[in-house]
Amino acid sequence: MYNQTHLLTFLTVLRTGSFAGAAGELGYTASAVSQQIASLESSTGLALFDRGARNIRPTSAALVLAERSRDLMADFAALQESIDDLVTGRSGRIRVGAVPSAAARLLPNALSRFVATQPGAELLMDEGPTAELTPMLQRGEYDMIVTSEHGPPASRLGRDYVARKLIEDRMLLLVNRNRKDRKTAADGIEAFADELWAAPRTTLAGWSYFEQLCGRVGFSPKVRYRSANFAVLNEMVRVGVAVALVPVLGYEPHPEITASPVEDELATRTLSAIFRRSNRNPLLVPLLRALENAGADAETRIRTTLAELDVEQG
Repeated sequence: MYNQTHLLTFLTVLRTGSFAGAAGELGYTASAVSQQIASLESSTGLALFDRGARNIRPTSAALVLAERSRDLMADFAALQESIDDLVTGRSGRIRVGAVPSAAARLLPNALSRFVATQPGAELLMDEGPTAELTPMLQRGEYDMIVTSEHGPPASRLGRDYVARKLIEDRMLLLVNRNRKDRKTAADGIEAFADELWAAPRTTLAGWSYFEQLCGRVGFSPKVRYRSANFAVLNEMVRVGVAVALVPVLGYEPHPEITASPVEDELATRTLSAIFRRSNRNPLLVPLLRALENAGADAETRIRTTLAELDVEQG
């Protein structure tokens, strides 16, 4: 195995025409340069220079070796540049999984910010419920996941993982505005105990919280329609076939829908970014920063929507 440093010194000696010239350019002593050339001659079995009293001359073998070495050194330089890009995050790959609502309302903003700052990086994103994303993170299939949790935040993964809160969202009750009984969302979920509901799929964390929330006010919801897509739940309310709960970020205002925040700790939803503490992917930091900035924008949108609903109901 030939020493890359010795090859670089050899090529510099050829270009400068002397050991002293190479030493001055590389920051070595002339003696150190001479020792490196001697080591290269020993490892190759070639005589590379004819040494005179006042000068040196490259041998024919040295000229052939130099021709081959220049291509090799260019490859080394390209390899080092690629390594530097990976270490600094200028290139590389990061994989993120997100719950559907975050994938729709948070990730696009975050990813546009990330791509703008890391144009050479490859980001792979997929969506799924928190229950699926968590074991995939543990198996190393994702570098980061964005999860949704209702009620007070709880850490389920332990000290090996870092969880960063991105958004605290509120749940809204959605009711069709054209009801004959004139009930509105401001009447609260208990007023709709006998109604048909559009709700999350039973495989989603949102279903468990929804069922508990209804149980707290004394009824079991009659669910006729299920979807993981909040746009579908909005539409079911708009056409008047159901009432529904959606987070502020999943709410699509419409003249035929009334909306009101639900007052219960389970009606608070936290979106968090979670990653393994030992993960050294340099792209984690810029992705987390992009998510936090996108989260700040989303928080502003949530506050604005809640203020508008308060004015409307007032």
